Amino acid sequence: MLSWQQVNKQFGRKVVAADLSLHVADGELVAVLGESGSGKSTLLNMAAGLVQPDNGQILIDEADITFLPAEQRRIGLMFQDYALLPHLNVWQNVAFGLRMHGVSKAQAKQQAQEFLAEVGLADMAMQSVELLSGGEQQRVALIRALILQPRALLLDEPFSALDTTLRGSLQQLTLRLLRQQQCPAVLVTHSPQEAFALADRICLLRQGRWVQEGNAATLLAQPTDAWAARLLGCDNVTDHCYIPQQALCYDLENGVQVQVTDVCLTARAYDVQLLHPQYGLLRWWLPLHRTVNRGDQLPLTVLQDQIVFFH
Repeated sequence: MLSWQQVNKQFGRKVVAADLSLHVADGELVAVLGESGSGKSTLLNMAAGLVQPDNGQILIDEADITFLPAEQRRIGLMFQDYALLPHLNVWQNVAFGLRMHGVSKAQAKQQAQEFLAEVGLADMAMQSVELLSGGEQQRVALIRALILQPRALLLDEPFSALDTTLRGSLQQLTLRLLRQQQCPAVLVTHSPQEAFALADRICLLRQGRWVQEGNAATLLAQPTDAWAARLLGCDNVTDHCYIPQQALCYDLENGVQVQVTDVCLTARAYDVQLLHPQYGLLRWWLPLHRTVNRGDQLPLTVLQDQIVFFH
C-alpha cells in the first residue's frame, strides 16, 4: 500500500497540499483528476522523493519513507516526455535501472529483452530510442519503470501527447502490466476520459484539497457541486444543478418544442445545442437515425427526477 497521511505543502503563498490523505492498495490504480496548478504533480513528486512535504508522512507498506532518498524508494515513474536516455539503445534504456542496482550486464539484458517481447518491441532492442515513434518510446518508458518491480508506480499524464487510437491501446497495455505486478499505482491527469478508462477510483483535487472521490459511475451520477461536474465533463451544468442526458427525452406527445441552435454530426451521434424556455441552452446527444438540422423544432421533455441538484 502507498499512503499519504495528512500531508501539507506550500510554495510561497500557494497551497498545493492541504492536509491531504490518500491510501492506494496493492493492485489498485487511483486517478487524481484536477486542473493545472491544483497540486496533482506535487503529490506524486512527494511520493517519489523529489519534493519534501512541509509536514505529514509518506508510507509504503506502513514504512515511513518521507525522508528516504529518492533512489532508495524503488518507486517507478512515468512522465509525459518519457525521459529516455538518447546515448543508450532501447534495451539499455530498459535495463538502466537494473544496472544502477548492481545487476550484471548479461542478466539485465536478458530481463530487458523479455520485457521488450512482452510489449512487442523485441526486434527493436538494438535501435536508438531517437528512431522510435511516440508510442514505441512510451512502451519503453513503461517497461523501464516496471522492470525493477517497483513498490509503487506513479504516472504523470504519460499519455497526453499521443493520438487517440494509440492512447487507448497503450492505456490498456499499462493496465495489463499493472495487474500482473499488483503494485499500487497513481495517475494524475486533467482528462476525465483518461481517468474513467483507467482508474479503479478517482479523486478530484482543487487547490490542494480533495473535493470528491469514488468510481466513475458514482461521480457521474452525483457530482458534489458544479465545479466537480464541469471537471468531469458533464453536460448542462449550472451553478445550481446538472441535467444529465438521461433526463432529456424525445417526446412527441408531451414534449416542449425547442429550437435547435446548432448541430454537429459525429461518428456516434448528433451533438445538438437547444434553447429551452426554462433551462436555457442545453446540449443533447441524439442518435443518428434522427436526422436533425439547425433551426429545427424538437419535442423535448426534461425529467425532473433525473436532475441532479447541488446542495
